[in-house]
Amino acid sequence: MLVLCPFVGFVILAIINHKFFKMKYIFTLLFCVLFFNTTFSQEQLLLIGFYKVKPGMEADYETAMIEYQGEMMKERVKNGCLRNWVFREVLPNSEGRKLFTHMTVDVLNLDSDTYNCPSVTPEKVFPEMSENMRSIINKVRSSSREVVYRTVVRKVAGVNKGKGSAKFAAFNFIKTKPGKKQAYINRNKEFSPKQYKNYSNQQAWYAWERYDARVGGLLSWDYLSMDGYNKISDKLNRVVNTPKSIKDKENKKYGPLSEMRDLNHQVLTRLLFSAK
Repeated sequence: MLVLCPFVGFVILAIINHKFFKMKYIFTLLFCVLFFNTTFSQEQLLLIGFYKVKPGMEADYETAMIEYQGEMMKERVKNGCLRNWVFREVLPNSEGRKLFTHMTVDVLNLDSDTYNCPSVTPEKVFPEMSENMRSIINKVRSSSREVVYRTVVRKVAGVNKGKGSAKFAAFNFIKTKPGKKQAYINRNKEFSPKQYKNYSNQQAWYAWERYDARVGGLLSWDYLSMDGYNKISDKLNRVVNTPKSIKDKENKKYGPLSEMRDLNHQVLTRLLFSAK
């Protein structure tokens, strides 16, 4: 039988303890890396539809979209098929009204590029509605509008100081300058959320990059931002009082905004329905 002196035993125990804590450190580090990767690298996509409704059919179209399609989407959100569905009208005095009159926004689940919800059917959501009535509603919906185009955007950054979707939202269709897109994304991530949260009268601000042009639509923009307001007067009297020290730091790092992007047009919308 091998007998160790106390000093040798202490040294062996110290080595074992050192290896134990080293292994604990390694496992903790691996856990943190995996946790942060899965938590912060998750992708948020939106499917946006742009529609032009025929003059005089706006009321019928909006009724069908809110009372029929909206209730369907609300059930899909409740069942976890997607995060939200939003239906907006372009205000009559907005310049974007010439391009399209209505928008739908499907907010997909994280790391999803589509959604499937076979458990939610018209028969389950409207059990007392006849098949003929469902057919009539669908015909009203499809015949009263033209699909201008649909596209996909990926979330860059955002902040919402209120609860739910902003009642009024101005969408800014942006074209980034050649070679400046990633820097503009970094700028929005680093500076914009704090500025709009702390120094603005806006309820919300979000930015997305154009993700998939294959689904069609205008290629004159590759970036989209949204300014959300509780009241139309907040939009008309927009305030962003970012301290000069912060703006100077931002401009020193990234340069003037005019050298990074062009604002093609802005579309002012009113919320008609939100499933969440």
